[in-house]
Amino acid sequence: MEFNNSWLVQRVLKEQDYINPFGTNVGDTKIEFFDKFNKDYPMDYMGAAEFENGSIEDTLSYMYKQDMHLVKHSLYLENFKAAGVEIYIWHPVKEETKNYINDVFHLYNSGDPKSDLKRKEVSKNDYGSFYQEVNMDAGHNIGWLSLTNKYIFFLNEEKAKSFGKYIDEKEEINVQS
Repeated sequence: MEFNNSWLVQRVLKEQDYINPFGTNVGDTKIEFFDKFNKDYPMDYMGAAEFENGSIEDTLSYMYKQDMHLVKHSLYLENFKAAGVEIYIWHPVKEETKNYINDVFHLYNSGDPKSDLKRKEVSKNDYGSFYQEVNMDAGHNIGWLSLTNKYIFFLNEEKAKSFGKYIDEKEEINVQS
């Protein structure tokens, strides 16, 4: 797979007690996987490319068909309150882990999104979501799905492991460091 800096990064929300008025449709695929995924991992509506044009469905279908593994890594980012931000990345085994770590680093090591208003937005409609979750404990997002490079990452180990049941048939999910 050709690896580029992620631009389309879909925010994965906490479980919701309401139905998203924009919908959580990922296309016409009638696979139980997508229905269950949408219930447990609702997506924030971020635009037509993700929802109407099937990018989410394409990414999840790709991940579902791959041999995936879960990797834990500590990121050291400028302007973040934590010395090391622990992330949990699901990516294809056949690809090098460092590509995914570097992609997340590229996305979020470019300054304080709240004070540096002239800074180019790191990904489409991100609005500083990762920064807010890490530094302000905002509690809105549990993960981020790169539609560009077809991987997902979380801040919470349990949510990351739980996601594994959608892409991995193993009974127990082990985290690699």
